[in-house]
Amino acid sequence: MGYQKGGGAEADLVELVEESLLEDEQVRSQWIEVSREEGVIYLRGRAPNARAREAATRAAARVPGVHAVVNELEIRP
Repeated sequence: MGYQKGGGAEADLVELVEESLLEDEQVRSQWIEVSREEGVIYLRGRAPNARAREAATRAAARVPGVHAVVNELEIRP
């Protein structure tokens, strides 16, 4: 899962967000690409419904060190 931009702490944060997404029952099976640019986490890919899309935002936002989440997930049932 996911694309990492940069390395070090930036890559570690992307990995933590990916783990948080995998642990969430509503988004675990969804294909989501995670990247980080200048301290902002971007979620790209697809979700089956709005509920799963919002759950992905919450899962990413609860990771320590995440200051903002931009959810660009498309809803595709």
